[in-house]
Amino acid sequence: MNQSKTAIPFYQLESKRLIIRPWKETDFSAFKAMNSDPLVMEHFPAILSEDESRTLFDEINRRIDQNGFDFWTCEVKATSDVIGFVGLNKPTDQFYFSPCIEIGWRLRSQYWRQGYAKEAIRKFNASPWHDKNAGELLSSSLTEGSSVSRTRGLSDSS
Repeated sequence: MNQSKTAIPFYQLESKRLIIRPWKETDFSAFKAMNSDPLVMEHFPAILSEDESRTLFDEINRRIDQNGFDFWTCEVKATSDVIGFVGLNKPTDQFYFSPCIEIGWRLRSQYWRQGYAKEAIRKFNASPWHDKNAGELLSSSLTEGSSVSRTRGLSDSS
């Protein structure tokens, strides 16, 4: 689906349990399920309809094609389950520190608290692709103390 225009082409990354790779059309049903889960979307304005998920899915892929990066699929090696996404994003909102690059992740709720987000981000942060494209990164959580903010301490020593 995506032919990245980066100097370092992004094919896929593999950690002990995960594959981080570009999206396939067959991933859409898992993407849609994640975005319609009230637990996952608790701190967002609303859960996404199928049409809204389709628009976001297509937009992520468009940004990958345009910028050479955005959020990629996270898949469990052992089961081939698509559990969510991890990657870099150029926020369209303007902040006092803009322009910036955000590192982000979103996982389906049944895969929370198993160390997948930390594993994926560590692998992504250690990749030569990340070094080439990221520079200084921004990461934010929606509310302090929420499950979104618990994935802190992403260094190898944590």
